[in-house]
Amino acid sequence: MKLMRLRTIVGMFGAATVGAALAVLPAPAMAGSAVTPTLVRLASARETGEVTLWNGGTTPMLVEASAVSWSQEGGHESFAPTDDFVIAPAIVEVRPHSGQIFRVRAKIAPTGHERTYRLRLEDVTPAQPGTGVGMRIRHDLPLIVTVAGGKPDLVFGLCPAHPTGCLRVTNRGTAFARITDLTITAGGSGEKRLDGISTILAGSWHEWALPALPRQPLHVRAQTAQGLVSAAVAQP
Repeated sequence: MKLMRLRTIVGMFGAATVGAALAVLPAPAMAGSAVTPTLVRLASARETGEVTLWNGGTTPMLVEASAVSWSQEGGHESFAPTDDFVIAPAIVEVRPHSGQIFRVRAKIAPTGHERTYRLRLEDVTPAQPGTGVGMRIRHDLPLIVTVAGGKPDLVFGLCPAHPTGCLRVTNRGTAFARITDLTITAGGSGEKRLDGISTILAGSWHEWALPALPRQPLHVRAQTAQGLVSAAVAQP
């Protein structure tokens, strides 16, 4: 049987709280699976968070939960296996039209910096012969162990390797930043929107290709979860 993997696109909402091990929730608009919240934020290494997965289908779903470390190296996403968390249940069958809560607890010592991971809830239901094309869904959620007083600090500049036609945004803060809208202007060229929503982890950077612009200072405006950030960037 051919399997199709669909990876959910996740947004970023509030922190998880502790609740019952099993919950029955209103069915989503479309059959399938859904999760809430879509960001797990732990204020300390001893806090427990939770995520509820809803099975809106008509058959049981076998779901496996795991975590991986999440970093950004050289402007690219990087993931690695980790045993920094206890996740319960690690694997469970979720009945049709039912919700299952997964509890997540860190087992790491407190540190002075934010630590970033991804929580993965993956459909590992065995294939059934003769059922045609199968569809498996993996929810891939940010899992953050925060630091007290942590906040992003975005710095805008041209890309060191190719400064013409490339903008780099560096996060020199102590918490991740999420840019939901990024626009630039140069002289009287008019405002141009750069494509792509981007999460920039603390100590990391992201680059955008720039359209052809006049050789005048760039005025950059970035909408983030913390508000609007703007800066001027000189062009060579």
